[in-house]
Amino acid sequence: MDMILLNEINKLQSGSGSSSAVSPLIGKKDPSRFMEPSFAVVTIHNTDYWGANVYDHNMNLISKKYYNNSGYGSAGTTSTYGGDLASDHYNYASTQSTTSSSNDRGNRSSASGHTGHTDIEVARSGDMSFHHGDQEAGYALERVGTWLHNSTPELALFNKNNECWIGSRAGYSGTPLNSTHGKQAYQGFWNSRGFNSSSKRAGISYNEKTKRLALIEKNGSQSRVHVWKDVESPATFKTNDEFFGTSNLNDSTKMISQWFSHNYNNGEGAYRSHIVLCDNHSIIYTSFGESQGNEVHRITSDGTSYGSFTNTRNFGCTTSYGRDQGPRYGPRFQISLDGEYVFQWGYYYYYGSGMHATITRVSDGKNIHWENNNTSDGIQAVPLHDSDFMLNWSSNSDGNGMRMCRLPIREMFERIGFDGTFNPEWTYYYFDNNFYSTCYAYIMPVLNTDWSKFVDYDKKFAIVAESP
Repeated sequence: MDMILLNEINKLQSGSGSSSAVSPLIGKKDPSRFMEPSFAVVTIHNTDYWGANVYDHNMNLISKKYYNNSGYGSAGTTSTYGGDLASDHYNYASTQSTTSSSNDRGNRSSASGHTGHTDIEVARSGDMSFHHGDQEAGYALERVGTWLHNSTPELALFNKNNECWIGSRAGYSGTPLNSTHGKQAYQGFWNSRGFNSSSKRAGISYNEKTKRLALIEKNGSQSRVHVWKDVESPATFKTNDEFFGTSNLNDSTKMISQWFSHNYNNGEGAYRSHIVLCDNHSIIYTSFGESQGNEVHRITSDGTSYGSFTNTRNFGCTTSYGRDQGPRYGPRFQISLDGEYVFQWGYYYYYGSGMHATITRVSDGKNIHWENNNTSDGIQAVPLHDSDFMLNWSSNSDGNGMRMCRLPIREMFERIGFDGTFNPEWTYYYFDNNFYSTCYAYIMPVLNTDWSKFVDYDKKFAIVAESP
């Protein structure tokens, strides 16, 4: 905890400050936050020439790490200097060709999201380590939900069928045994309420500002939403049982919407979704059906009940690769570091080419969309600054460097109409990678960062004061 926050907490807890005085920290964030790492440019070319360049939120280089098989800095290669998981699974993080040509490339549009990359982790130093993406790290991306206005952004919510848990925002939290709050997930969430307990992955959203929690119930071709009121932050509970138990989530005041039908029910479309519980109580629902596409619905609410369902956008696709082909595949999302925007996307072709994106403004549920149907390259998104996102199109970087675009989200929402579309403006010749010839490098979020610097001081104080 930084000293400014600590001094403010001590003052408020001791009662030394005037009850009518407004703290100068209200609405303020750590001024050094933009010097934290944001993303890494990753190169994994065959069995040599690996490396990562790490950038902060001002696009300044923090670190650069290069590996090769000659022995120099080669802890990440497949040589005798390398590691077991690097040797066995490095190809799933590779950049030697496009994602349309092979299903084991790290530049897939589905390769990374809110809990990192399925197959590789990069530290702020540029050091890298590898995962088996069909295990915990893939499960985390498959099961994570949205937590809006999160005062503890190092934590995340997860849901798999009848199990719910709170875990660290990292790939290791993909299974209930690795929960942060106790050794086990809360078991029997739906059974204890007399509802269908299967066919659910992700589909959970908590809004810390409105203190409401939403979960999607599915029966294959239809969904409906359950919303609980007056729910305190998950960070203030010691165990999953305390937070998800019926004593905390009061079913007598719960709202249940009507059932609505999906357009795309193939594969994961029947059991997996992402939802955003907005400040005005509306809900944005997105899901993906293999060989069908990505769909978007808006569910309206007056705060006391849920009304109409509007199918606001459908993106057709040709890919047959989704969650049913393994946890390395499927739609992903990122949340802006101020908790006010959610960037959700699917993809168009084969193993993860193109991008079908919907960005939601949490305050009012407004959406803007982007449809990219390219059949060669993956596209990745990471949070940047307070509310922006950085995009990378993993085209061949030989001769021009990375193909990048910063999305100024607040300005875009002011200029683009409700459910309108945007078109990224790509730049070259600034972000470098670690191979001199044909290479399809990608970006990924760096999780070895202090996200708390992006939280208002007064919100951090409130959570610290309430935490067990």
